[in-house]
Amino acid sequence: MATQGHGRDVVFLSGKRTGFGTFGGSLKDLSAIELGAVSARAAIEAAGIEPDQVDHTFVGNAIQTSADAHYMARHVALKAGVPEGRPALIRKYAPYLRHYHANDPNLHGPGWGEVPFEPIFEALQDIGFDRYVSVEVFNFEPGPVAIAGRSFEYMQACLERAKT
Repeated sequence: MATQGHGRDVVFLSGKRTGFGTFGGSLKDLSAIELGAVSARAAIEAAGIEPDQVDHTFVGNAIQTSADAHYMARHVALKAGVPEGRPALIRKYAPYLRHYHANDPNLHGPGWGEVPFEPIFEALQDIGFDRYVSVEVFNFEPGPVAIAGRSFEYMQACLERAKT
């Protein structure tokens, strides 16, 4: 199923629900977040994937029943082992973002390594980011012009895909 204005498909791999208990029973000392994390870990296991393969987490909750239940889906995901990646951080700190500093652990620029920049540019597009993106490079082989050109083309392609 396509998402709102995006050509990417949404795939639900698995779902689990929290256990039921009685008032004051054996689950009384667990918060809604802790119960949700147990269910999320079970859903991830049932889907046969790793936590870092989860893009979005959805949690249904009728009433905030504990002090830690705000931003419930994100907190459940974090407690279930889903890492808080760059796109999530971009969306979280959007009001404070003045420029985005792009680099890759391979010491070249974007498009030269393993970091997928498409989700990063999708997040930047989602928050209406219209400022600078800078590229930091530490390994200048095969030369600064080649690195800058390839990184620029790659980032433009990522931005174009994010717009679709």
